[in-house]
Amino acid sequence: DHVFGYISPANIPLQAHIEGFMYFLTGEKEYAIEVRKCLLEVERLKEIYPREKIRQHPEYRKGLPAVDPAFFLQPYIYGYLYIKDSGVLDDTEKLQVENSIRSSVNVAFSFPEWGAHNRSMLRAWSLSLAARTLGENKCTGETEEGKWQKLANYLAEESWGRWSIEDAELYIPLWLISTINYAILANKEREYFSMPQTKYYFDYITHLITSNGQIPDFGDAHFNSNWYIWLACLEKGASMYNCGYMKYAAKKIWEFGTSVSLDTSKDDGGSSNTGTNAKSNENIVYSPHVASYLVYAYHAADDRVVPEKPGWKSEEVLEELVGKKIAFRNGWEESSTYLLLNYRDEGYYACIPRRYLRTTLSVRAEKMHHGHSDENSIVFLARDGSILLNDAGYRENLPNGKYRADIYHNRLVFREGLKGEGTTLYNFLHDEGYYKKTVTEKIHFQDFGRLAISRTRLYNTLPSLTWDRIITYLEEEDTFIIVDWVCPNSKAGLTIANLWHTGEILAQKNNARDGDEKGEGEAFDTRIPWIYKAPGDKNPRKNNDNTFLCIEFPCNGGGKKVEVNNIKRHYGDGVMISQYSSKEYAEKEAECFVTVLTPHDAKEGLEGMDKITGRVTVDWISEKKDAILLEYRGNSTLYLAYKLDLEKGIMADEDEYPRYTWEMGRISYGNHGKVAADADFSYVEIAGGKIKYGFINGSGIEYNGRVLYRTPDFTTCKFGTNITVPSNHKWRAWKGERTESENN
Repeated sequence: DHVFGYISPANIPLQAHIEGFMYFLTGEKEYAIEVRKCLLEVERLKEIYPREKIRQHPEYRKGLPAVDPAFFLQPYIYGYLYIKDSGVLDDTEKLQVENSIRSSVNVAFSFPEWGAHNRSMLRAWSLSLAARTLGENKCTGETEEGKWQKLANYLAEESWGRWSIEDAELYIPLWLISTINYAILANKEREYFSMPQTKYYFDYITHLITSNGQIPDFGDAHFNSNWYIWLACLEKGASMYNCGYMKYAAKKIWEFGTSVSLDTSKDDGGSSNTGTNAKSNENIVYSPHVASYLVYAYHAADDRVVPEKPGWKSEEVLEELVGKKIAFRNGWEESSTYLLLNYRDEGYYACIPRRYLRTTLSVRAEKMHHGHSDENSIVFLARDGSILLNDAGYRENLPNGKYRADIYHNRLVFREGLKGEGTTLYNFLHDEGYYKKTVTEKIHFQDFGRLAISRTRLYNTLPSLTWDRIITYLEEEDTFIIVDWVCPNSKAGLTIANLWHTGEILAQKNNARDGDEKGEGEAFDTRIPWIYKAPGDKNPRKNNDNTFLCIEFPCNGGGKKVEVNNIKRHYGDGVMISQYSSKEYAEKEAECFVTVLTPHDAKEGLEGMDKITGRVTVDWISEKKDAILLEYRGNSTLYLAYKLDLEKGIMADEDEYPRYTWEMGRISYGNHGKVAADADFSYVEIAGGKIKYGFINGSGIEYNGRVLYRTPDFTTCKFGTNITVPSNHKWRAWKGERTESENN
């Protein structure tokens, strides 16, 4: 009764592959005999499927497929190839196996999904492998095998030297390993690995993993899903590119993946793998699915490549067009902190393949393809092995993934209309969950060493507005300050919600100062006690409980409210913490939210929460909410000045150039002008008799009326005249240091 028709058991082809590999390694015939059983068994199972069901599926006009042609035909064929000449199969049995392959391939012609995504390239891999196995030298022309190869080539065109259309941790490795094997079968391996698009994805995952080897889940994914496929891909990449970083990433993925398998098999409060492809024996989980891909990893690995531990810290992963992610980290030790921002939209490529999927499949909830409404969301935060923020999950049931919707992500959510007093925020925000197309872009990323900052922008259509998310990571303090700025494009009643998802609130504290409105200055100490691995997981993995996360909303005015809702998320019980505004907004009337995320040692308890809250204060915010000054007080005093409206200080006359001057762009931050700058972002730190400073896209910075730095002027020629004038010039970025006693 499966919605997709006849689904042959996956374990059988997987087992054939594993037993065949063991025969390859050992030469022991008992393994070949087990492969034979698997290869022949698939035909008998087809007899179970009712004939009336077959008549309902036109794709079965030539008979039922013995094996699923996308996901499991490859291991079936490889199992056959391992033992084809072993002597355990007679000619009649070989014919039966080859007819089973044909029946599986034939179905692929009824629904050859295309585009640069996993299911398309899985089919291309199967078709090419089948053509090579049964056609030998007849894989051209109008022979049956030639048509298989012909279709495989057409399917592969969208992926060959192009970008994946899937923003999903679970599915990218399936697409990548399929494309790798298609290239090998097409005798184009060297050509494929010489393409920059190919190397990109190996570098992508190498830079994306956490320091302990976890692959953050984003898009359609489960906890650390398909780590073994990423392992196989990275082993291949390390071998082809002789890259120690890729080898190190493969090593860490293996260590974390196997440790999770051991952890989740324990009976002492841990969990067991309850999937159909696993069984537990002596507290160790075995999965034929994992083992099958480890076979590919074995063949790909070259242990002459020496693992090299990376040294990079906060960075873009990898750029602002395809990856569109930013990772913040303070190192590569097991205890290091890691945060991942995803601002990936669909992008301006693969228009027709995406349209084909939208008009062929039930995919209205997806950022095409397998993506979520997670633009500008923080999809992952961990420290010392404790997961502090995670992504939403995949889905509970077909067709649409419930957890793909915007409200299940750590981001701002926008709805037209005002929330009534009698409804919860979750119920007000909850809608049909269909994907709302947006466009995103990177505004800034800069690592000053003292701090790293990103600014990413989202253009929302319904309602029409612009949202900038600014993340400032104070590495020394291990604190993240998030400033969200929203500017509606028209007058409207709007509800704007700043959402954060956790598993449990341990404590709640109000840090409001005298005169602050109710709902301002709230702080929550949180943890995620359990990590649910998939729908229906009855025995989730116990999260490391050595670190908690404090989520704090410093006082920033505006009548915002704070609400807590208990919801279902990531396959288990969750808590949605929100600070929101619901009111009538005028055209271009801006809104601003400030959130502070501080991981801290669990053993510190409530005392630890008291120590870290209140360190970030809003010193000043302009009346129009187009500029804000934050102050962080720790071992030093740090001022963070954000120009929120980037058009501020820019001349409207486009015939003028430069369209800015220092005087026009200078913003005096604070009632007493502690910091003055014309930059998009600037900071000043006072510590140990020194003044450290930095700025982005500016021409100068001052502190307490003292010039810290001004960029040199340059000469501008007014074209069409003989007039030349000295002009200010904005530099991309700059940082420096002065002593407090030093004169200007």
